Amino acid sequence: MLIGHRRIAACGDGGRAEPGPRRRGRAAARGTVPRARREAVAGATIGQAGLDAVARAVAVGVFVVIGSATVLGPVLMQLLAPRRAADTLEPIRRFMTQHNDGMMGSILLVLGAKLLGNGIGGSERNTEAGVGRPSPGDDLTRHG
Repeated sequence: MLIGHRRIAACGDGGRAEPGPRRRGRAAARGTVPRARREAVAGATIGQAGLDAVARAVAVGVFVVIGSATVLGPVLMQLLAPRRAADTLEPIRRFMTQHNDGMMGSILLVLGAKLLGNGIGGSERNTEAGVGRPSPGDDLTRHG
């Protein structure tokens, strides 16, 4: 049974509380930095492509539609066919709630391995013959 944003023991889940709005907000905010980087790269790519205004607007529209498809799909499904959406989305929600720890662990393990690989690869690249490091006498204000 839900009371406000808390779940009580009558639900049969041992009385575990659902995360409150602040906790959900903080969790959503954590994903904004990587998302902002992706959006900045996409914006720069579209801006530097030399497109006219109409083509640029189409490119931005395609980026927004593709980027929001994972959210837009379930939302549209819920709006257009709520009963069918409940039948389809409820098992997914249950599975994701039940296996949240394992999924987060897997995601963090993959991200950690990627960061470790980038760190090892980056440190090797920077030590080979001073690649990526300016010499003390280099003029850093001169552009090619």
